[in-house]
Amino acid sequence: LLLSQKQQQICSIRLFMSSPSEEEEDPTLAALRKKREQILAKKKKEDGDGTPPPQDANNKARIASILSDNHSPNNKATGSILSPPSDTTTTPTQRPKPTTIKSNVPSISEVASSKRQPQKQQSSGGDNNLKFSQQFTLPSDENDLHIPNRIGFGTQCWGDTSRGFTSERKMTKKMAKEGKLFNPGDLMSAYQTLINGGITFVDTSEAYGGELSAEQIIAMCCNDEQSSSSFTNTPILASKYDPRGANNLLRRFLGLASSTVVRAIRSTCDRLESNSIDLYQIDVAQPTLYLGGKQSLASGLAKAVDLGLCNHVGVCNMNARQMKSMFRKLESVGVPLVSNQFEFSLLNRRALFNGQIQACQDLGVTPIAHTPLARGLATGKYTALNPTGGKLGSAKFDFQTLDPLSPIHEAQEVVAGMVRARLLKSFNDDKEMRSRNYKMKKSSDGEFNKQITTTQVAINYVVAKGAVPIPGINNAKEAEELLGCLGWGLTENEVGILEEACDKAEKYRPPTPT
Repeated sequence: LLLSQKQQQICSIRLFMSSPSEEEEDPTLAALRKKREQILAKKKKEDGDGTPPPQDANNKARIASILSDNHSPNNKATGSILSPPSDTTTTPTQRPKPTTIKSNVPSISEVASSKRQPQKQQSSGGDNNLKFSQQFTLPSDENDLHIPNRIGFGTQCWGDTSRGFTSERKMTKKMAKEGKLFNPGDLMSAYQTLINGGITFVDTSEAYGGELSAEQIIAMCCNDEQSSSSFTNTPILASKYDPRGANNLLRRFLGLASSTVVRAIRSTCDRLESNSIDLYQIDVAQPTLYLGGKQSLASGLAKAVDLGLCNHVGVCNMNARQMKSMFRKLESVGVPLVSNQFEFSLLNRRALFNGQIQACQDLGVTPIAHTPLARGLATGKYTALNPTGGKLGSAKFDFQTLDPLSPIHEAQEVVAGMVRARLLKSFNDDKEMRSRNYKMKKSSDGEFNKQITTTQVAINYVVAKGAVPIPGINNAKEAEELLGCLGWGLTENEVGILEEACDKAEKYRPPTPT
């Protein structure tokens, strides 16, 4: 009884398993054997029974049962192996059962069992394997034209030497001083970054570029995409018909508008090295100058769709009245109008007050906002106190232009700080929730954009008002900043702060609705 339970088990097992032929015995076992003999002698003297418990088949089976119980993680030994079997006359001294204290901490066996058979975790919805993203719902599509993430990019400067493009492969300081800011390599890098990042809507025009047109550069990027396995998404190509082009001016007087539109889109497909494009838009301020007018233009667009040259058709720079008229003309030939592209930004909100955006919503037309950064004024980088945007050289805008915009730039900084704090809190909450749930993938710091910029605030303002911004992108740095707009949006309070600041800017005070 003075031995521990473990020592008693070892002693009895070794006694049972040992054979008489063993020449030498372990010293520890000998000491245990001697101690056991002393205990049995004492019990014999107290009980008056000179016959020790027999080591019969029942006793062997009992030992084997105890061994199996001791090796089971879910069963515990309830007594000592030195206790005699129940069919003997010797009755051991009864020992009080130890008090069991229930604990909320699971045992090792329970933890192992739960890992083998994990319990189903209650989920509040969504995929547990998704990366962190702020709870933000994008506006639904107005029609069959789906623009991923409701953001695209423009190519107005691509190939245009007057806007900073150079065809030289290697950039030098002399080129930078001359205003040459990007080359084809920069454009291909920006294209690859945006397409792989999830911004796949590419807007171009037959009028963009110079000796090397923007459509030809896009074709080079698409060919590189097909030959490389690094691209994961398919671009959505949109181009525009330019009535001011020399060829189109000649065609205007030689034939109907319908044939002119078909010829123009065929030329666009040839430059893009594609059989068809996703969206073809007409930028016609005065369609009555064409033979046949709007009805002839609508027939040309319908024919382009029937020939498989484009999947959807849209218009550019049409006010609410013109767009509704073109909508009816296209509807009469069986082709829906899916988009209207016009200027809209934080500094130019006329489309909110002249009925353009509201008319788009009423007709189910997607509003596409070109110049969403107001040629740099809405980026927040050029301010009255920093007219150069932190770059060496002369100021891009003068003080008289930037000073009235100070309330807007200050509001952009405030909203950017609010967004950063809000996203950081949500990210930390998401990270803590995932740390408590082993089934959810752990989020890393790299999956969260902590550098919300004023430029991103200006772009997401356009998204918040229901339009699709297409800022011009010319290099990989600008592409990365545009990708930082994804995964979050502005709240009503943040939009209200920006609009209140816009009202204070006298130069861009919205006109009184009529």
